Amino acid sequence: MATTKVDIGLIDTTGTASSSTFLRGDGAWAAPVGGSLVLLETDTLGGAASEIQSTAFDNSTYNHHRIMIQELVPATDGGVTAYMQLEIGDTFITANYAWSTTRMPAAATGQTSFGYNYDDVDTGIRISSGTTGSGTGESMVGYIDLYNTADSGLYKMVSGRMNAHSHNTVENYPMYVSGLLQQTGQVTGCKVYWGSGNIEAGGTIKLYGIS
Repeated sequence: MATTKVDIGLIDTTGTASSSTFLRGDGAWAAPVGGSLVLLETDTLGGAASEIQSTAFDNSTYNHHRIMIQELVPATDGGVTAYMQLEIGDTFITANYAWSTTRMPAAATGQTSFGYNYDDVDTGIRISSGTTGSGTGESMVGYIDLYNTADSGLYKMVSGRMNAHSHNTVENYPMYVSGLLQQTGQVTGCKVYWGSGNIEAGGTIKLYGIS
C-alpha cells in the first residue's frame, strides 16, 4: 500500500491545531489532560541574598503549583534549616503556619530510626528536617507542591520531598514535608529562606503549574 500524505487543512476537524493540542480519534483537536507540568518561572540568585522568591503564579489556569528547589546552600557554614512563606495578595504572610517534617534514616551512618519535627504555630513552613552547611558539596534540593492556590475560600496546603546533606557528618537526609497556612485568599507568590543568614549565589527555584 502506498504512503500518502494528507494536508491537515483537508481533514474535517473541530478545535484548533497547535503545538499544545493533538488530534483525537473523533476528529477534535484537544489539549492533553492530567498531570502535565508547565514551567511558569525560573529564579536564580546572581549573588548571596536573604531569600529567593517566585511570584508568577497562574491562578486563572492552575489550582496546584509546584516549586522545584535546586542548589540551596547557606552562605554561612554552621548548619541551618530552610523555610517557606506564602504571599496572599501582595503581602507575604508571617504567621498562622503549621508544619511537620519526617526524616528517613540517614545513609552511611547506620542509623535505623526516623526523625520528625513539627510546629502548630510558626512564622513559616519548615521545609527541611536535618541541618545543612556550606562545606564542600553540601546543598539542599527537592520539590514542594502547593494546593488550593486559586481557591480563595480554602486554607493553603503544601507537601513535598526534600533531600539534604548533613552539616555534621557524611549523611544524606531524605525528608518528607507537609504544611498548612491557616489563611484564605489566592496565593500570588512564595519565598524560600534559611532560618539565619543568606542563600549563596546560584540558588534556584522553578515554579510550575500542574493541570
